[in-house]
Amino acid sequence: MISGRGKTKIRPPRKGLTSSSADVDFEETWANVASCLQQMHTKNASHLSFEVIYRWAYKIVLKKMGGTFYDRFQAFERKWLDETVRPNLETLLSPAFTSTTHSTEVPATVNERRIAGETFLRGLTDAFADHQQVMNMTTDVFMYLDRVFCSDEHRASIYTTAMLLFRDCILRTRTHGGGQTLSKVLTHVILDNIAMERDGDVVNKTLIKSAVFMLEGLFESAQEQEDERLYLTAFEQDFLDSSRAFYQAEASRLLREADCATYCQQVRDRLHEEHNRCRSTLSETTQPRITAIVEEELIRSKIHDIILMESGVKHMVDNGKFSDLRLLYELNARIDPKKMELTEAIQRRVQELGAQINQQATEAAQERPAPSAKPQADGKTKSAPDRTINQQTVAAIQWVEGVLGLKDTYDTLWRDSFHSDPIIQPALTRSFSDFINMFPRSSEHISLFIDENMKKGLKDKTEQEADAVLEKAIVLLRYIQDKDMFERYYKKHLCKRLLMHKSVSPDVERQMIQRMKIELGNSFTSKLEQMFKDMDLSTGLTEGYRGRTKNAGDKRAELGISVLTSMVWPLETMQSGQDETEAKINCIYPPSIERIKKGFESFYAEKHSGRKLTWLPNMGTADLRVVFPKVPGKEGTALGKERRHEVNAPTYAMIVLLLFNDVPHGEYLTFNQIQSRTNIPSEALKRNLLSIAVAQKTRILLKEPMSREVNPTDTFTFNTSFQSPFLRIKVGLIASGNKVEGEKERRETERKNNDSRGFVIEAAIVRIMKQRKELSHQQLVTETLTQLSSQFRPDVTMIKKRIESLIERELRYYCTAIVVCRPLSQPLGHLVPDMASSMPPIAPRLLTVTSAAWLFPAKVAIMRIVHGKGAFVNAAFLVLGEGAAITALLFEAFLVDDTQAKIFDALLVCEGHEELVSTLRSIHSEETDPVDRLGKTHKSAPYAPFSLRQIIEFILFLPLNFIPWIGVPLFLWLTGYRAGPLQHHRYFKMRDFNRQERNAFVKTKRLGYTSFGCVALVLQLIPVLSMLFLMTTAAGSALWVSQIEDIRKADSASETDEPPPYEFTDNPV
Repeated sequence: MISGRGKTKIRPPRKGLTSSSADVDFEETWANVASCLQQMHTKNASHLSFEVIYRWAYKIVLKKMGGTFYDRFQAFERKWLDETVRPNLETLLSPAFTSTTHSTEVPATVNERRIAGETFLRGLTDAFADHQQVMNMTTDVFMYLDRVFCSDEHRASIYTTAMLLFRDCILRTRTHGGGQTLSKVLTHVILDNIAMERDGDVVNKTLIKSAVFMLEGLFESAQEQEDERLYLTAFEQDFLDSSRAFYQAEASRLLREADCATYCQQVRDRLHEEHNRCRSTLSETTQPRITAIVEEELIRSKIHDIILMESGVKHMVDNGKFSDLRLLYELNARIDPKKMELTEAIQRRVQELGAQINQQATEAAQERPAPSAKPQADGKTKSAPDRTINQQTVAAIQWVEGVLGLKDTYDTLWRDSFHSDPIIQPALTRSFSDFINMFPRSSEHISLFIDENMKKGLKDKTEQEADAVLEKAIVLLRYIQDKDMFERYYKKHLCKRLLMHKSVSPDVERQMIQRMKIELGNSFTSKLEQMFKDMDLSTGLTEGYRGRTKNAGDKRAELGISVLTSMVWPLETMQSGQDETEAKINCIYPPSIERIKKGFESFYAEKHSGRKLTWLPNMGTADLRVVFPKVPGKEGTALGKERRHEVNAPTYAMIVLLLFNDVPHGEYLTFNQIQSRTNIPSEALKRNLLSIAVAQKTRILLKEPMSREVNPTDTFTFNTSFQSPFLRIKVGLIASGNKVEGEKERRETERKNNDSRGFVIEAAIVRIMKQRKELSHQQLVTETLTQLSSQFRPDVTMIKKRIESLIERELRYYCTAIVVCRPLSQPLGHLVPDMASSMPPIAPRLLTVTSAAWLFPAKVAIMRIVHGKGAFVNAAFLVLGEGAAITALLFEAFLVDDTQAKIFDALLVCEGHEELVSTLRSIHSEETDPVDRLGKTHKSAPYAPFSLRQIIEFILFLPLNFIPWIGVPLFLWLTGYRAGPLQHHRYFKMRDFNRQERNAFVKTKRLGYTSFGCVALVLQLIPVLSMLFLMTTAAGSALWVSQIEDIRKADSASETDEPPPYEFTDNPV
């Protein structure tokens, strides 16, 4: 091989040269050539004529003696290498490095090995360089031999032959005494120098690079293929094997002696060293191979042990060693793109720390409060129940702050140490979601956290800081799987904030709801937005009522009203205590307050007819002007003159205080007397009395005996000696804030939430079946689980029960007399008088039967001509149809409709749809029987209106019965198509549908209405019994409406704007 030489042009021989060269003497010529080669090897070629040497070789080739010349050249070079070069190199072999492998002598020192190795490498590389230089000159002068003889005879070129001779004679020939080959010695020396460099010693990289260059220039065969380089076949594998052994030992040593951070730093340094060594000393082709060995021995085989070291991932995370974690992440990423070991370790640590936060919150909430060492202003310590409530609330806030702190830590870790790795982010999200959802009170605590910030936490914060807090709350909300439970708690807390005016800013409240809408969809926030709309509408109502009273000249009191939509606001939270019957009890207002109350009810009824107002005094407050008289004997002091204060108190406290306007000075009222006069629930009354009779700063009443407990025999008098430095006094209600629920309350909340979930599950099942038409039971369960997973964790058992319930109820709606017997059992007992008044229609029924008895034979005789045997069926439908038309025209629409309407309304009330029925008639909520609860109608809406068009169409369709076989089905179908929607005429009035809305609604259920109308028509054609079937049809119609309303309510909570998938949109805060 000739490096860096251009293409040479060989000229043809001159004429006459062949004939004149016949006397060429080969032996003489070779002697001259050998002499010249000798001088080249001894570096004495400056006086040689290369043209003469070229002509000698040229003539010999022309004489056809190129083969002899080629063999003589090989023999000369072999002799030179064997007798001159190799002996010189053998003198460089030193025991300093040969003893380290096969000798039993004491190993030489590092310095001795380095010097001996450098001497040997320098001698060997110099010998190779000299040989290469001579062969370059030889190739030039023997060019004709290469191009003609070697090419024709397929022999290796002169240069290649010379390199192979150097390989065989120098590197692969054993030294004198049967020692190892110089190739092995060379490999050992290079590896020994690399080992010394790895141990921190300085070596001559230039000599090593020269030796590697020599090995790269020598090949295993004359074909000189790239994969046959001596570097690859004789050195690289030994280098890789020794490196593997070295790094195996180093990995074990580092695991014993170093910590995790030191181990990772050492691995990083080794990777850099090997990379630089391959670039500066060895071949760059070795770099990926040696890197793979380092990664295998130092990382892949030890990564599990590294991560689990005492100073591993757990220690790094807990102590904020993010730079060390980043290095560990980078090392793990080199051997595993998914970073499974590191990801699992991080997940485990997140769950461990999350479990600790959960445990601490549980223990803090259960821990018994220590007695308060600091007395209050009245000299008494705070009661244990109050301290327990506060302690639980603080524990809830601390739980959220702990989770947020952990989230911040791991967000920083993910961003700075893991380079925002999209593979690790979902794992972190799952870990947070797992431990947050393992904590049963997570939804409640997150809602409490938002509640505390909305009430006072955001008061002194900038807009950017407030946004950060809201965003953190949204991040936690993403992790919650039971979002419906969070919605329940959030509505409860928002309700109290709005009604008690505790929110820092309505704008911030709306901003929070807007964020929820973006994150979870419109269905999640629709009721929350309606709560704000109610407050805005209430403001307008209050202003309108005040304007009316002002114009009427009534200035005795001002009323501020909040009118709440019962289906939107969480009415169960309107109770201020544990008494579940509190919201159902009507307290007794003082006459002055009752007059104002009635005035507003009248004002409201004028604007909204048909609506019923239910007053919730436990959620209101009142401003009172209280006058405290002079205290005899206290002249010259503050008590010696009249004192006036403005007191803001809960409505219950206001009612109690107004009682004392009629109590003479010095007299008292007992607890039982106060309760009997006000009808305030016991628990609520006790809390209010504690606020106005025990708390020193608001002790407007005096309690006897004075204690922290209120008993039925306690007496209360007006405190004429009350004094306060403040003109305005606010009476706080004991335990009136948003606090953590007790076990009993939580079980009740879960029960109500499960009830709500039932409707959502049914709505999802109906939607799925509408779309898929047909599914197996297991497929339906799976599809329902998938669809509801974004709202809560559905229970498979609950889904199966709801499927069974839907199947059961579906059989009741396309009704027959048997199916509606049970739902009719309640109202029919009360509707006998109504049905008795409807008896006159039986007369035309009997008339119809009588007329049919003599008309039927005649019609059969006529129709048999055309119909044959089918005449009996067609004639029967024709005669019965005529009778039904006459009866409907003359009697049913006028005499039976009221009874049908009552059955329809009573069954809707029985199914829990009082609000729907209340749009047409008043409801007596105090009654228990559904029929007794029906009051007077205030909006006319018949059950099935008299329709002359329907009767005319009915009569026009009767001739269809003359058509053989298909006439009767066609008659029933066309009549049922018209009659079906009329069975829901009253329902359409309840929903206040206009014509377009009604037609659109009927279109969505056209098949159901037509089928219902056909069944109702067939039942109406039965003589005498058709009167009963009129009632059963009304019952079936009501049950169908009940199903429609249940699904509609569930859809409003789940169907609109489904939230985006949980996977992983949570960006670090």
